[in-house]
Amino acid sequence: PLRTDYDGGKALNLLINISKEKFAYPYYVFGHDSSRYKPKVLVIGDSFYWNIFNAGIPNNLFANEAFWYYNRKVYPEFYTHPKYTNELNLKEEVEQKDLIFIMVTERFLNIFDWKLIDQLYSLYTPEYIKEPLYDKINDIVSAPEWFGNVLKKALARGLTPGQALFVDATYMYRSENTYDYMIRYGLGLFEKQLSGSRITRRRLTEKAQKENRPFDEVLTEEARYMFFKQHPDMYRQYQRIKEKELFISNDAALHDSVIMLAEKYYCKPAHMIFYQARLMVEEEDALK
Repeated sequence: PLRTDYDGGKALNLLINISKEKFAYPYYVFGHDSSRYKPKVLVIGDSFYWNIFNAGIPNNLFANEAFWYYNRKVYPEFYTHPKYTNELNLKEEVEQKDLIFIMVTERFLNIFDWKLIDQLYSLYTPEYIKEPLYDKINDIVSAPEWFGNVLKKALARGLTPGQALFVDATYMYRSENTYDYMIRYGLGLFEKQLSGSRITRRRLTEKAQKENRPFDEVLTEEARYMFFKQHPDMYRQYQRIKEKELFISNDAALHDSVIMLAEKYYCKPAHMIFYQARLMVEEEDALK
């Protein structure tokens, strides 16, 4: 800023002198060397990538200009006719490329890659490997208005954003696929419901003290009873899967192979044990 004690004439002279100064600015040019290898690149990004795209960088440095805007619109094809990523064969597209470049500005960090990595993970992993809660959370975060409402609820309830997302995702999962939810989390759901009731918790505490048993043992026993009473078929399936999980854990060789499978697919060991146990139960049912 100009000093306030300068008079108008001096200030004008200063500006004129500054305007006559010569400054150094970089001037870039692209060289052309046919011996240089140009990689095939797929770029997934937001509008900031237009600065790179329009500067001619992909055209000069890459063997192609593939740009999937928000992992939705396909450029440069979209310039001539509308083309969207859901019209493409994802496996063919990615396997034809040498490099996948994901670019995201700070305002989109909550959705990062517009589900590309999840699509690729699903593409290269077995069908049975699914994380419904993760998928639901991803759906919420990808919808700005919905995500905003969850953040407001988190603030009102004194929850962290992560806790609020988990609550909403769990509700969606349970509502849309009750059977799948119950054979996986059923017992825990009833334990939570029972322990969350002040009256029930006091009753179970008194029972535990009277029978000289741990509270958790009494709570689980009550939860099992309620689970079976309200959803007998789901409870039986839940129990069968738990028995298979125990079988896997007790068989050292089988357990090690399942853990190796979990590592191969970047899956949590406990989740992979559940998947394998469920597959075992479904195979038994198929043979009946």
